[in-house]
Amino acid sequence: MDNWKLAFNPDGKEILTAGELGKIQGFDIEEKEVLTKLASADIFATAIAYSTNGRFLAVGNNVGHLYIYDMKEDKKMHKIEDVHHKQIRDIAFTADNNKIVSVADDFTIVIFDLVKFQKITSLSGHKGNINCVNAHPKDKSKIVTGSYDRTVKVWDIESKTCTQTITLASNVWSVKFSHDGSLVGAGKTFDIFE
Repeated sequence: MDNWKLAFNPDGKEILTAGELGKIQGFDIEEKEVLTKLASADIFATAIAYSTNGRFLAVGNNVGHLYIYDMKEDKKMHKIEDVHHKQIRDIAFTADNNKIVSVADDFTIVIFDLVKFQKITSLSGHKGNINCVNAHPKDKSKIVTGSYDRTVKVWDIESKTCTQTITLASNVWSVKFSHDGSLVGAGKTFDIFE
């Protein structure tokens, strides 16, 4: 099985992979054996993220569907179709683990509420595929996205607004808040900004 993305279980004992044929596998880091086997759909799983409290695992695929597994409740799967109209590139959980943020090739950011189990809103502002998203480690309302349009955008998801845009020299394939949220690293090359 080819793996496209991976996520660490917050317990530090397992790494999960997602990829070909929608298969998700969890491997014991020390014993190097399969602990978990899940399936989403018979297509590519293109994004995966674990909530920091270890309760939810989210997987996105190449047709815009989102699969949410309740890892504390017998790995029950919830399939949410047509979250996006194209491939989901990345997923993040907000700092309070109550929302999932997904980004895709349809130039949109979707916010999904895990308490009410419904889509809250879609945000737009990028002019190209959105390749990556990261949630602020402390502020549940703040996320950062990076796009093929060469921009990094910081968003307030409560007010549904972009609060900052930085244009870089090339496509943005990765964005990350620092551990305390005071800095953002981004790029295909490498840039840091406050």
